[in-house]
Amino acid sequence: MIPAEVLEIIQKMPKEFREYFFHFTKVLYKDMVEIARKSDFEALKKNITELSKIVKELAAAQSKTEKRVEELAVAQSKTEARLEELAIKTEKRLEELAVAQSKTEKRLEELAIAQSKTEKRVEELAVAQSKTEARLEELAIAQSKTEKRLEELAAAQSKTEKRLEELAVAQSKTEDSLNKLINEHVETRRRLESMSDAVGYNLENQAYKALPALLEKDLKIKVEGKLVRRYFPGTRKGRYIQVNIYGWGAQNGKRILILGECKTSLSKKEVDRFLKLTKYIVKLENISEEETLKIAVVHDILPPVVSYLESKGIKLYWSYDL
Repeated sequence: MIPAEVLEIIQKMPKEFREYFFHFTKVLYKDMVEIARKSDFEALKKNITELSKIVKELAAAQSKTEKRVEELAVAQSKTEARLEELAIKTEKRLEELAVAQSKTEKRLEELAIAQSKTEKRVEELAVAQSKTEARLEELAIAQSKTEKRLEELAAAQSKTEKRLEELAVAQSKTEDSLNKLINEHVETRRRLESMSDAVGYNLENQAYKALPALLEKDLKIKVEGKLVRRYFPGTRKGRYIQVNIYGWGAQNGKRILILGECKTSLSKKEVDRFLKLTKYIVKLENISEEETLKIAVVHDILPPVVSYLESKGIKLYWSYDL
């Protein structure tokens, strides 16, 4: 039989140790009874005392174990609370990560679209680059042709410059010849003008003598005094203008101013200049156009000029009329 003291100690043990110690103690005491029968009682008592001591030590260790288990339970509770807190934070963090992941996926989708556009643009640029390279090749060929053409032009320019030098020499010779011809022409013109002036003066002298009789015969105008060459003040200071034939006459009791141009030949331009001169003189004489007789004395003029004189009311006399 197990002593009541030992049973009380076993009952205080945790349930999971209790059955083990109860069985162990039961076997132990059974063995001790057998020993007690075979040996003296003092040895048995000693063993029982040692066993009680061991059981007490085990009970103390069990108490420490229970205290440690309680501490571990508190730590476990704190750990579970911490784990719960971490779980909440983790879940919140996971939600944030899920949102971030959603944004990332959306951004990746946008980047994928942008990448597609970029690839398309790169492809377009590649095509454009290909066209540019082809154009550059064409330009290089054109440049080569241009350079060749420039070389040809440079050669042609060299020939042109050489030709120009030859022409310059020829031009110099031509200018010398031309200057010589000009000088000769000036001299010829001077002589012709002298001859023309001589003929003109001779024609004027004939006109001064013959016109009075012709005017009286043809127009019933009696010349007063003589017909002369007359100079009038010009529009510029110190300048004078000349009229070849100037004089007065009478027709049916009215005074008539006689103004005439005497030249070997006349052009329409010279006729207009004469008409302008007559208007100026009429103004100076303070008379009207109706009180003026305009005449022209010539050696030879073209038919259109003859018609022009008639249309302007200018009386024409030929040199052979004088």
